[in-house]
Formats: sequence, C-alpha cells, structure tokens
Amino acid sequence: MVVAVLMFAQCNSSSKSDYSSYDSQDQQEDKNWQEEKNDLKSDLNKVADDIDQKIDEIEENINDVPDDAKEKWNNTLEDLRNARSDVKEKMNDIDNSTEDEWQDIKSQAKDTYDDVEAKVEKVGEDIKDAFKNS
Repeated sequence: MVVAVLMFAQCNSSSKSDYSSYDSQDQQEDKNWQEEKNDLKSDLNKVADDIDQKIDEIEENINDVPDDAKEKWNNTLEDLRNARSDVKEKMNDIDNSTEDEWQDIKSQAKDTYDDVEAKVEKVGEDIKDAFKNS
C-alpha cells in the first residue's frame, strides 16, 4: 500500500509539472497574441497619423490649386477621411477581438493597413507634384 501511495504521489507531482508547462505555454501564447495586437495597433496608429498629415497638407494648400483641380483634391480628402475611418474601425476591432477570432481580425487589419498605406503613399506623391511645384 505504501508503494501505491508513493507511485500515486509521484504521478501527481509529475502531472503538476506537466500542467505548469502548459500554463507557461498558454501564458507565452497569450503574450505573443497580445504583442501582435499591440504591434498591429501601433502600425495602424502610424498610418492614421500619416493620413492626418496628408489631410492637413491638402487643406492648407487647396486654395492655391486651380479651380478645375479642386474637385480632384476634395475627392482625395474624402477618400483619405474614409481611409482614416477604416483604420480606426480596424483598431477598434483589434481592441475588441478575442483570441479565437484574432487570426481573422489580424488578416483583415493587415489588408486594411496595406491598402491604406499604398493610398497614403500615392497621395503623398500627388501632393509633392501638385503643391511643391506651385
């Protein structure tokens, strides 16, 4: 009987260490998931700041643009505001995401980031061409 108790105690102690390694692994996965969320939100914040900068630059210079070009720049402003709204929405999705839905949210947020970043870059080139030469 003593042998059986010792074997049971040994099994229980090894099981505890097995569970603690699972807990450690879960904590690491949770940390990685949280770090990914923070990194992606940081990237989206940067692109939102870039959008705001482009909006400000256009608004400061739009009066110097010929009348026939103002419609284009007003449309660009609207596109940028919509892009900023998309970015803010994805940041909100990230904040409210659960670990179970994280992979989908991350994929959608990265797509939004890529699309908006390309748009901001294009607008930046257009601004440089239109406003720096006037």
